[in-house]
Amino acid sequence: MITNPGGQIPPDEVIGRDALIRRLWRILGRQSLVLSAERRMGKTCIVKKMVAESPPDKLCIYRDLEGIRTPLEFVQTVFDDVESYLSRIGHTTKRVKEFLAKLDGIESGGGVILPDIAAPHWKAVLTKTIEELVEHQEQTVIFFWDEMPLMLYNIKEHSGEDAATAMLDMLRSLRHTYPDFRMVFTGSIGLHNVITHLKQEGYANDPTNDMNTIDVPPLLPTDAQELGYRLLKGEGIETSDLRATASAIAESVDNIPYFIHHIVDQMVLQEDIATPETVRKVVSVCLTDPNDRWHLRYYRDRIDIYYKEVERLFALNLLDILSVADEPLALGDLFNQLKSRMEIEDSEIVRDVLNLLQLDHYIIQQIDGKFHFRFSFIKRFWQLHRESIVSETPQSIAKQKLATTASILEEKITTGDFDVFLCYNSSDKTEVKVIAEQLKERGILPWLDVWELQPGSPWQRALEKQIPQIKSVAVFVGSNGMGPWEDLEVRSFLREFARREVGIIPVILESTLKAPDLPIFLEDVSWVDFRETDPDPLEHLIWGITQKKGDLL
Repeated sequence: MITNPGGQIPPDEVIGRDALIRRLWRILGRQSLVLSAERRMGKTCIVKKMVAESPPDKLCIYRDLEGIRTPLEFVQTVFDDVESYLSRIGHTTKRVKEFLAKLDGIESGGGVILPDIAAPHWKAVLTKTIEELVEHQEQTVIFFWDEMPLMLYNIKEHSGEDAATAMLDMLRSLRHTYPDFRMVFTGSIGLHNVITHLKQEGYANDPTNDMNTIDVPPLLPTDAQELGYRLLKGEGIETSDLRATASAIAESVDNIPYFIHHIVDQMVLQEDIATPETVRKVVSVCLTDPNDRWHLRYYRDRIDIYYKEVERLFALNLLDILSVADEPLALGDLFNQLKSRMEIEDSEIVRDVLNLLQLDHYIIQQIDGKFHFRFSFIKRFWQLHRESIVSETPQSIAKQKLATTASILEEKITTGDFDVFLCYNSSDKTEVKVIAEQLKERGILPWLDVWELQPGSPWQRALEKQIPQIKSVAVFVGSNGMGPWEDLEVRSFLREFARREVGIIPVILESTLKAPDLPIFLEDVSWVDFRETDPDPLEHLIWGITQKKGDLL
């Protein structure tokens, strides 16, 4: 057995996957599959082994979908595969060709090329293609579609979100229509990444809730060591201890078969006798290789592609923290370290990003709740290539906090997600605007009439729109009298906020000489006093707005 890093592994040389494959066949007896795993885990080798060694009651068709960017291109590949199979058993896609003939423009030349005029009718062509396949054989049909998530992402980027969602919904409909029709989705990016992007654009369906999601793990240590042993022996590499060296190879890359092949391939070029120590040297060279022979920068790059801007900042900081941690970290420890790096207004986003990093196989949560990198050599790579995380200066941390705050604020502005309604006497506008700017610098989005009211529009209507969704209200009292609650209309709005139990925060401005009397429904509410310095009035106001003391967590 010789090394073949990145190449096609013969099915009989795929080691340690028999138990998993038996499980997958069992599941496919009743439903379709999403095969999830980190890249380089051997998903493609597994599915190709299944196709090559499929049982007689299964018709298995494999196709790599990486280059497909439109629904019609996808239908073309399915049509080609079906046409090829049917021709071998003496049948043809008659119904599809008749349908295409009616559209006009069909071309032929060694096969049918779907014309552009068929693009609006891709669903009909796909349905008729599957119909003809199912009708002409008695086996369970299983399409193994590799890089399905990437194809959907490409369709979204090239043809729009509607085309991608239509594809997902159409495939789900086909699975429900034909009980002996199965699909297996695999890919180098998680399907959840694409579906999450689509849901952010308004897609409400759950297109794979009828499919079973199975995570492909690394090899068991014994199987990984056996793979290393066979490769070392097959390549004729001289070792001080064959088994010990094979064990060191497997352990150094967390039992992932692709990297085991790579290490042995590199050791072929070594003149020294192979030992566990030479294994460590090879791994170190590969982790720091400027040409990135293991393509590990993908772990950093895909965060920019598939994560939203706010998620990206949290993800990078969480991974930076975990990469230099000597032991797994509890959620509270992660929060505390994260707060020293960036402004955190909502702790829920931290939990969401931690979950996302688990789905993308960066990290794992132990049974005791603590988090750590899922793969030790990826942790080492992350630390080596983000060296600045170990020695960040206060200036760089402050700069990162500003970037995080700006990103959070920009997203709130885009969605109209205001944190606090500012109610004030127009005579105090200058002071209130200063405080509003200070709130924005801390990632708090205030609703201020001079910023949000279109000239000439009734302020009452704008305020009525905010009442159902506003999270808190700050009522400012300045040197120019009692404040805005003297106005009967404003009083009615404040009563409505109070009825909804929205936090109403009375704020005394610095210029105020005498604190006014509060209306009866605010008599028991604590003040924020900008005439005092202890406690810090801005921090006190933010506490009232967010209901979170300290660093907004």
